[in-house]
Amino acid sequence: MTLIQAEGTFVKDNSLEYRIEAQLKIKGNSPPQNILLIMLNPGDSKLQNDTAWNLTKNNQKKTDKINLDKTMNKVVYLLKKADSNFNGSVHILNLFNLRHTKAQEAIQEYVTQKKDKSESPFLETDFSIVNLTDYDFTWVAWSLEANSYLNNRKKDVLCHLRKQGEGRIIGKFESCFHARHLRPRLKKHQDEYESYIVPELCNALALRK
Repeated sequence: MTLIQAEGTFVKDNSLEYRIEAQLKIKGNSPPQNILLIMLNPGDSKLQNDTAWNLTKNNQKKTDKINLDKTMNKVVYLLKKADSNFNGSVHILNLFNLRHTKAQEAIQEYVTQKKDKSESPFLETDFSIVNLTDYDFTWVAWSLEANSYLNNRKKDVLCHLRKQGEGRIIGKFESCFHARHLRPRLKKHQDEYESYIVPELCNALALRK
């Protein structure tokens, strides 16, 4: 039986919710590993304690246990597929931090804030201060969604990651900066992704510190 602990840091900014980061801790029998996972934006994941969240004030960060959404369950599934004894943590960051169950609406809000120069201070994580030496490898799965603002964001984040020259970056890249989401909508794309990423994860997990 896989034991999983999950927590996240959320914040409200006016009527919008942002998840700054999330952490999955997966208990197994292998030597511990620490993975950085970068995706598009937070989806269904939310704090388990709705009452505490409802009482949280505007601009006040709240860190607590979270419910796993379908994407997080897929992360666990793929890691266990690569190593049934996987043991370690997955630090989840996003291209942008707006929590929204519908990706297209989230992207539209992101573009609006960028275009109008009305960005929430919580909209994006500063990847220039993310230290890749803290992780065994980085897994990029931020989707093929594209517009000029997202494309520039993807390029900037990859630039920050590659500039450090440390650690391995894996992902199913379809171009120099587009990387498939780990839970595509279509079943055939899910199968294609799994057949590609599981061997990549196996190789990355085998290169233990």
